[in-house]
Amino acid sequence: VAASARRRYAEWYSSATRLIHFAELNIETMAKTVKKADKVRPFAKIKARYSSEMQYNRLHDNILKIHEMMEKVRGDFNSRFGEELQQYADVSMAEVWDCKWRFILLSIIFYAIARLAPIFPSHQPAHHCFALFVVVVTLWITEAMPFFCTAM
Repeated sequence: VAASARRRYAEWYSSATRLIHFAELNIETMAKTVKKADKVRPFAKIKARYSSEMQYNRLHDNILKIHEMMEKVRGDFNSRFGEELQQYADVSMAEVWDCKWRFILLSIIFYAIARLAPIFPSHQPAHHCFALFVVVVTLWITEAMPFFCTAM
């Protein structure tokens, strides 16, 4: 019974940690995207509007609440079992992620073809972006690797 309780603590704690990382990554991504958009369109004042929206967003408050809950769970685990809660102790991954290497090779070949083809010869950044787009679409369609890998 104690082993399953320990495992449940560790699973909850690792899930909460992954949730925090996911939320913070998305916040950081949006901030960088807005900063880039503000450079491209300075007259739109996108960054100022995003900042004011984020002040009223409940996500920051919820992240702080989850951090507080994690501290309480860590303290409860420590008082109950007399040891520190290890984030990934006794946690096993339920799913096994594998890659389909032939499709990854195919996407690399498509990338090389897209780079060599004169699609946007006068605008190199657009040409590179198109080649990257071809890779990502090929990986998505063939499901060569998990979607969260290609989404990054």
